Amino acid sequence: MSENAYHVKVSIQAYYALNAHMEFLSRVNPDATGKQRREILAKIALLSRNPYLYPVFDADPDVPEYRKMVIGRYLILYVIDEDGKTVGVDLIWDTRMDNVL
Repeated sequence: MSENAYHVKVSIQAYYALNAHMEFLSRVNPDATGKQRREILAKIALLSRNPYLYPVFDADPDVPEYRKMVIGRYLILYVIDEDGKTVGVDLIWDTRMDNVL
């Protein structure tokens, strides 16, 4: 890993959400489930090289500065810890679901 690389940490809540989304997708389109999961995880892994690639998520000014990555119909929210050189993925959301943001 290069000295400029970040360590990507996906929260347990984000993993649970991803699993729930993939379980739903498997009932609708079983053939797409594995491909979709791999695509999401691969793009999340790319954050280790350039976490600033995606825009800031304008939500509440009293919360940490989240960034948003959109992969198809999925929204991924993450925060960058420059001191710890980490990227924390906190939310993987299927945008077809009711908005909780």
